[in-house]
Amino acid sequence: MIRARSGVDPRSLARAAQNEVLALDSEQPVFAIRTMEEVLSRSVAQRRLSMVLMGLFAAIAVVLATVGIYGVMSYSMAQRTHEIGIRVALCAVLLVGAGLFERTLGNLRSIEPQMKTDNMLLLSLAPALNGYQPPAARQLYAQLLERIGGLPGVASVTTALAGPESARPDAAHRQAGLRALADRRSSPG
Repeated sequence: MIRARSGVDPRSLARAAQNEVLALDSEQPVFAIRTMEEVLSRSVAQRRLSMVLMGLFAAIAVVLATVGIYGVMSYSMAQRTHEIGIRVALCAVLLVGAGLFERTLGNLRSIEPQMKTDNMLLLSLAPALNGYQPPAARQLYAQLLERIGGLPGVASVTTALAGPESARPDAAHRQAGLRALADRRSSPG
């Protein structure tokens, strides 16, 4: 995987970076060209959905608890008017619960990746799928780093074993690489 940081929109560099790869090896498939924001958004989407659903169910529980406590307290107050302290204490508990819920939703909106993600482009390559042995793959990556680093607007370029979405490339990435390689080899010209 190659990561390139630029001073411009990274999507504008995608085509030029892909052309640099193809200039070195026209058989080398380039797949999963994405920006870092897209990768991080996709990687936290399931957790974000879980948190939103948990928050929704918590809000429904608070509403039901409020209605239930109000009903019990109304009945209790009709029976005994001297227990106003219980009503105040139960309302305080509900207010604290609502505050915690609001803070949780606020924290959910502000997930920080602990790195700058703006203007970063990720290119996934699989030289091994194209028959490269490790020394030749390292040489290919070194040439790509030099060529992509020379593109206008690129501030820095580096390699990575995997993106932030996983500890290693998953089956979907490998399948995409195999499909891209098969398509490139089967297409005429």
